[in-house]
Amino acid sequence: MNRFFSDRHGFGAPDAKITVREDAPDFLRFQVASIARNCELSPKAIRAIVCDILLEVPDPTNWSEYPNIWDEVLGLLASCEWYKVYDVAEAIWRSFEYRPDQQDRFESDLNGSSEKRALAGS
Repeated sequence: MNRFFSDRHGFGAPDAKITVREDAPDFLRFQVASIARNCELSPKAIRAIVCDILLEVPDPTNWSEYPNIWDEVLGLLASCEWYKVYDVAEAIWRSFEYRPDQQDRFESDLNGSSEKRALAGS
């Protein structure tokens, strides 16, 4: 069982008001990668998606998943245009095409993390 009690039983805060329309805050940039990892994508697989969307060449000197490739992914997401973060999130979601359980989890967790952050007022 890898889901929280509140998620399994449908407990949560009411929907948050939309406060950010054209931005990708740091927490969201990190969460895109972190949630993908929690959905069983490796840093190498995440990097392939990120580099494909951002038209970047993966750093050939980064061969270890942690910390090298993971840090590369986080750096690329931290420095790209805000709208590219959403392109990456959609591409990661599509990468789970044949794993609908992980696709649903990625979508739910990403939306949930954004709502929780908005409700916290940060």
